[in-house]
Amino acid sequence: MLENDIKELIASYGADVCGIANINRFGDAPVEFNPSDAFCECQAVIAFGVALPKGLTKVKSRLIYGHFNNEVCRIVDEIAFKSAKTIEKDFAGLAVPLDNVHK
Repeated sequence: MLENDIKELIASYGADVCGIANINRFGDAPVEFNPSDAFCECQAVIAFGVALPKGLTKVKSRLIYGHFNNEVCRIVDEIAFKSAKTIEKDFAGLAVPLDNVHK
Protein backbone atom coordinates (compact mmCIF):
# COMPACT_ATOMS: atom_id res chain seq x y z
CA MET A 1 0.00 0.00 0.00
CA LEU A 2 1.36 3.41 -1.00
CA GLU A 3 0.65 5.02 2.37
CA ASN A 4 2.64 2.39 4.26
CA ASP A 5 5.50 2.63 1.76
CA ILE A 6 5.71 6.39 2.29
CA LYS A 7 5.58 6.02 6.08
CA GLU A 8 8.37 3.42 5.93
CA LEU A 9 10.42 5.74 3.70
CA ILE A 10 10.10 8.63 6.13
CA ALA A 11 10.94 6.37 9.08
CA SER A 12 14.03 5.16 7.21
CA TYR A 13 15.20 8.79 7.04
CA GLY A 14 14.98 9.09 10.83
CA ALA A 15 11.41 10.08 11.73
CA ASP A 16 10.00 8.56 14.90
CA VAL A 17 6.32 9.14 14.05
CA CYS A 18 4.48 9.72 10.78
CA GLY A 19 0.89 10.20 9.71
CA ILE A 20 -0.87 10.91 6.42
CA ALA A 21 -4.20 12.72 6.07
CA ASN A 22 -6.40 13.51 3.09
CA ILE A 23 -6.74 17.22 2.34
CA ASN A 24 -10.47 16.97 3.11
CA ARG A 25 -9.59 16.75 6.81
CA PHE A 26 -8.44 20.37 6.69
CA GLY A 27 -11.71 21.89 5.47
CA ASP A 28 -12.23 23.83 8.71
CA ALA A 29 -8.65 25.04 9.02
CA PRO A 30 -8.22 28.80 9.41
CA VAL A 31 -7.07 30.82 6.40
CA GLU A 32 -3.32 30.42 5.81
CA PHE A 33 -3.30 27.22 7.89
CA ASN A 34 -4.97 25.07 5.27
CA PRO A 35 -2.30 23.14 3.35
CA SER A 36 -3.99 24.07 0.06
CA ASP A 37 -3.23 27.73 0.85
CA ALA A 38 0.46 26.91 0.47
CA PHE A 39 -0.01 24.46 -2.44
CA CYS A 40 -3.32 24.62 -4.28
CA GLU A 41 -2.88 21.12 -5.79
CA CYS A 42 -2.47 19.50 -2.37
CA GLN A 43 -4.28 16.18 -2.04
CA ALA A 44 -2.75 14.84 1.18
CA VAL A 45 -0.60 15.97 4.06
CA ILE A 46 2.25 14.00 5.58
CA ALA A 47 3.17 14.99 9.13
CA PHE A 48 6.11 13.46 10.95
CA GLY A 49 8.27 14.10 13.95
CA VAL A 50 11.63 13.36 15.46
CA ALA A 51 11.78 12.91 19.23
CA LEU A 52 14.50 14.38 21.36
CA PRO A 53 16.19 11.96 23.77
CA LYS A 54 14.32 11.96 27.10
CA GLY A 55 17.58 12.52 28.93
CA LEU A 56 17.70 16.08 27.61
CA THR A 57 14.81 16.97 29.90
CA LYS A 58 16.96 15.96 32.88
CA VAL A 59 20.05 18.09 32.21
CA LYS A 60 20.56 21.21 34.30
CA SER A 61 21.97 23.26 31.46
CA ARG A 62 19.21 24.52 29.21
CA LEU A 63 21.98 25.29 26.71
CA ILE A 64 22.39 21.57 26.01
CA TYR A 65 18.63 21.11 25.54
CA GLY A 66 18.45 24.22 23.37
CA HIS A 67 21.31 23.06 21.17
CA PHE A 68 19.66 19.75 20.36
CA ASN A 69 16.20 21.28 20.08
CA ASN A 70 17.62 23.56 17.37
CA GLU A 71 19.49 20.67 15.76
CA VAL A 72 16.35 18.54 15.47
CA CYS A 73 14.76 21.31 13.36
CA ARG A 74 17.56 20.88 10.81
CA ILE A 75 17.04 17.10 10.89
CA VAL A 76 13.29 17.47 10.30
CA ASP A 77 13.91 19.83 7.37
CA GLU A 78 16.37 17.33 5.89
CA ILE A 79 13.88 14.46 6.22
CA ALA A 80 11.16 16.60 4.60
CA PHE A 81 13.41 17.52 1.68
CA LYS A 82 14.73 14.00 1.06
CA SER A 83 11.24 12.52 1.38
CA ALA A 84 9.78 15.00 -1.10
CA LYS A 85 12.51 14.20 -3.62
CA THR A 86 11.97 10.45 -3.21
CA ILE A 87 8.17 10.72 -3.41
CA GLU A 88 8.52 12.57 -6.71
CA LYS A 89 11.12 10.15 -8.06
CA ASP A 90 9.82 6.78 -6.86
CA PHE A 91 6.09 7.35 -6.37
CA ALA A 92 5.41 9.73 -9.30
CA GLY A 93 3.91 12.26 -6.90
CA LEU A 94 4.36 15.98 -6.50
CA ALA A 95 5.64 16.93 -3.06
CA VAL A 96 6.26 20.23 -1.31
CA PRO A 97 8.46 20.10 1.79
CA LEU A 98 7.44 22.74 4.33
CA ASP A 99 9.52 23.56 7.36
CA ASN A 100 8.23 23.47 10.90
CA VAL A 101 7.65 27.23 11.05
CA HIS A 102 5.79 27.63 7.75
CA LYS A 103 2.74 29.87 7.97
